Amino acid sequence: MTATLEVDRIEAIYGQAAPVLRGLSLCVPKGQVVALLGANGAGKTTTLRAISGLLPFENGALTAGSILLDGRRVNRLPPHRLARRGLVQVPEGRRIFTDLTVDENLRVATWALTGRAAHMRDGRDEVYSLFPLLWERRRHRAGYLSGGEQQMLAIGRALIAEPTVMLLDEPSLGLAPLLREEIFAAIARINRERGISMLLVEQNTVMALQIACYGYVIEQGRVVLEGPAETLRTNREVREAYLGPGKHIGRQT
Repeated sequence: MTATLEVDRIEAIYGQAAPVLRGLSLCVPKGQVVALLGANGAGKTTTLRAISGLLPFENGALTAGSILLDGRRVNRLPPHRLARRGLVQVPEGRRIFTDLTVDENLRVATWALTGRAAHMRDGRDEVYSLFPLLWERRRHRAGYLSGGEQQMLAIGRALIAEPTVMLLDEPSLGLAPLLREEIFAAIARINRERGISMLLVEQNTVMALQIACYGYVIEQGRVVLEGPAETLRTNREVREAYLGPGKHIGRQT
């Protein structure tokens, strides 16, 4: 299967501290969802920042290894150029423009299309179709939205950029159960209907492995376990580390 995103033995540090990533490798096949799992501090967010070019903005640096997007090395590209090549991150904590309206947030995201061939549809219509609540709130300031609505906006903003690869960092963080289900249903629908490759960082292992085809478990900046989502769902070590003994990750219906 063709890989859209390949990460090969990368290492990363913050400031003068010890390395956070230590030879980490992973692959995201074209059109698939891959889950990146691990405890707090394992290096999941750092991995996404390294891929999206955001590490320098957090006093970090990629010190070794390579990152390939559609077979081309992109280690040294800044975030805006990666976005224009189709790699977009939905960051932890949403990071929307709180003083702008919902519609203004979406229009700002079209900046990522600079230099690309003209597109035939208004991406906002697709976002509003996916998240009808955003249509109702389109003239409201984003800072007044609920946490779930802000997460919808963050995902919608990424979609406006017409990505081929989407990096999602804790999309269910801080959301009530029903909203978590709605967000994950939207992520699965985006992948299914648009074929966007996704690397998903998520503490909710149950939900992540329900929509992923493959998963990696990392500890202290290294991959310690990987395999098809079905295999990880039934793996005793994964169950005990993330769910508790005796629990089982069921398949989504």
